[in-house]
This record gives sequence, C-alpha cells and structure tokens, in this order.
Amino acid sequence: MRLGLLVSGLFGLLVPCLSATPAGAEEALSFKDKTPVMLVGAAPGGGTDAVARLVAAHIGAWLPGHPTFVVRNMPGAGGVVALNSFVKQAKPDGLMLFTGSGTESDPLHYRAVNAIYDLSALHYLGGMGRTGTALLINKQAAPRLLDKSQPPVTMGGLTAIRSGMQMALWGSEYFGWNMRWVMGYPSNAELVLALDREEFDMTSLSEVEKVRAFLASGRFQPLAQSGALIEGKLVPQAAFGDMPLLTDLLAGKVTDPVANKALAYWRTITLVGQWVALPPDTPEPIASLYRSAFDKMMQDQAFKQQAANIEPDIIAMSGADVLGLMKLLAGTPPEALAYMVGLQKKQGLHVAE
Repeated sequence: MRLGLLVSGLFGLLVPCLSATPAGAEEALSFKDKTPVMLVGAAPGGGTDAVARLVAAHIGAWLPGHPTFVVRNMPGAGGVVALNSFVKQAKPDGLMLFTGSGTESDPLHYRAVNAIYDLSALHYLGGMGRTGTALLINKQAAPRLLDKSQPPVTMGGLTAIRSGMQMALWGSEYFGWNMRWVMGYPSNAELVLALDREEFDMTSLSEVEKVRAFLASGRFQPLAQSGALIEGKLVPQAAFGDMPLLTDLLAGKVTDPVANKALAYWRTITLVGQWVALPPDTPEPIASLYRSAFDKMMQDQAFKQQAANIEPDIIAMSGADVLGLMKLLAGTPPEALAYMVGLQKKQGLHVAE
C-alpha cells in the first residue's frame, strides 16, 4: 500500500497526484553528456548520505541520455545550510537534485535556524519512508535511568535533535528519566562509533542492522521504538523484536490537549525518511520525467537489493506521499512546537527561537 493512502488513513489528508506530462514532451528531453549533481545536507557515512549515493548511482539509468550523477555533501545545521543553498542557487534545469531527511523537514528545527525554504514549493520525486527508530541504552547504565540519586545517564545527540532522539524528551518528562544530553556529534556515523566506544550511555538509531548488531553484542538493551506505519496503523518494527512502542508506553499519561498536539506532530515527523527533490520552479516536463524515473528505479531489483543493505524493509513513497507529509508538518500549530521547545529547555538544551 502506498504511503500516501496510509497517511490519509491516519491523519485524514489526501494529496492529489500531479498531472502527467505528455510522452512527446518527455521524449524531447535528454541528459546526454550532462553531469547532474546530487546535493545532500549530511556528512558522508550516515543513512541520508547512503540513500543519496544509492539514488545517484541508479536513477540515471532511467533518464534519457543516461547521465552519471556526482554527489556533493554539504553538512551544517542539520541539513538546513544545504537546503537553503539549494533553493537559492539550483537552476530549475534538472541538473541538481537534493536528498533530504526528517531533520530539515522538521518545523521544530527549521523554524529556529534561519531556514529560507518553503518545503511545499519543492518538486518531490519520492522517497523511502521510515520503518522506525530504536532508543538503546547501555545495560550497565540502565539501573541509573530511574534512580535520581545516581549520576544521570548520558544521551548522545547530533548538532540537531532528530525525531528519534525526541523519544528521550518524552521519557524524561513522563517517565522521570534521570538523564542529561551530550550533544554535537556531526553525523550518524560518528554517533554510532561513539555509542560503541561508550562515550555516552544511550541514543537512538534507525538503521536496522546497526540496531541488531548493538543488541546482539549483549551490551545494550532497548528502551522504546517510534514504530512503522503499516496499513494505516502505527505498529512496532518487527526487525526490532519485542521492543515497545513509545506511544504505547505513553498511553494514558499524556492528557494535556497541547501535549497531545505535540505528540501528534512527533508521530508525523517520525514517518519522514529520506526524500529526493528538484528545486522550485522546475518545469513540469522535467519534474514528470524525474518522477517517472524515480518510480521505475524503486521497482528495479538491483536497486532494491542494494537498498536493503540500508533499510531491509523499504516503504516506498511517491512524490505526492512526501508532499503530503510536508504539508502536515508545515501545519503544526505553534503551541505544539512551543511545547516541544519547553521539553528541550527542561533538559538544559539550548534552543534557538
């Protein structure tokens, strides 16, 4: 089932598909002898970078002229620096694409760091939906999590708090977790290495194989997971075993109406995985050609096999699917975001407003 239908079932939003471009117009376009750029707002080595490189390696086979893409990394401010640059400088000629993630899609983040982009103005080719994020803790530190007479458990974070990491905010507020944050890791790859080196006690991870490896080591145990959207319902990611859903753990505890709006925002942002887009004002013939190429690429067996190394259970998103989620996030009420900011401040985190 397409994610757009699933999202409509959960949130009540239907996003119309964009009109198709006549075949004759598409046939007139060619990228022969061109070298398109795939811009990614993350450092090499993480999940978003891996998706960008995978798409860049395959999508050209489905475009006229079979161009070879190059990948350009521009980390900074959780992807906002790169996306700002993209909307300001990328020409609408089909020669630059952007691979983004939930971080630069998150109004809690982009409204606070001078983002100049309008996510509804991008031309989305499609994406790969999230199948869940796991929050893991070192077993030796676990007894301190609920004992405030002990030193606090340390929670590792990036320069921006991603949606999976926000599980710790809810845990601190509603379960009384004894914890403090260790922020500033520049990429997911470095965060994973730091967790393995025990530079901090817990963090969130979305790559299934890495979660499995940490649990198999015997040094870590699960706390909660964000879940995956399957057939219109938020359910546990089967690959994470019997790890409980955070929303199940919070059931009956979140009674304030504003807090419930904030929780609805959080559930939405957890569904945003990696997505690929063309810049604003891209002519519809070019956008249609790319959307068609993206859809064909997602059905290709060679692509699927390589994508499974990044995420074993891919949830394919169309361009309309991604746009639907972006509209939901853009409509998050200010009081819900203010509530999330308040949770961060309670944890001693610096929050730009």
